[in-house]
Amino acid sequence: ISAASAAETNPGCHLQTCHNPAIHVGALLVVASPVSKTAITAMQAEVERIWGRYGVTICWLAHGHLPPGSSANVDVLVVADSRGWGHSRPTGRNTLGCFRFDRDGDARPLITIFPQHAQRLAGALSARICGRRCLESWFERLHGTLLGRALAHEIGHYLLGPEHSPAGLMRAEIDPRDVLAGEPKGVSLKDSQVQRLTSR
Repeated sequence: ISAASAAETNPGCHLQTCHNPAIHVGALLVVASPVSKTAITAMQAEVERIWGRYGVTICWLAHGHLPPGSSANVDVLVVADSRGWGHSRPTGRNTLGCFRFDRDGDARPLITIFPQHAQRLAGALSARICGRRCLESWFERLHGTLLGRALAHEIGHYLLGPEHSPAGLMRAEIDPRDVLAGEPKGVSLKDSQVQRLTSR
């Protein structure tokens, strides 16, 4: 999927058309890995669901498709191997994403998401639930939801800083089974984090 088609899955993404939330985050999305459109759409929906509870609107933008008056705050790179993009490889098999503020003088911070790790976790989880009988569309949505959890966490670092929490969205490690539970507790912010967000 190209960066343009990924951004087009959310046609209301332009900053000037968002519904006046407390915070706008313009995410310049580049998909440089073979990830299905279903998974990318699920990823975007999960990020919007998580941050929408806190008055944050994510506006998806794409290279070459920046409308007048819009701007990106952070670059989001979905890529299997990021070494060619000036980013080190993930340190572990369960690393789903990385956040980097300092980009050697580049204006925007960089979030890198590693879809191959999320795909492996989604495969292990679906095998436990339905063996080989899982529908491909269900698996792709699960994959995308895991990507969305990872991206929502990294956007949290952009908005709140580098600290992790013992629980909630900003914990250092996620349990893939939490994705199936659908409970807001697993992706919630602490009161102090909500206050920090409000102060922005």
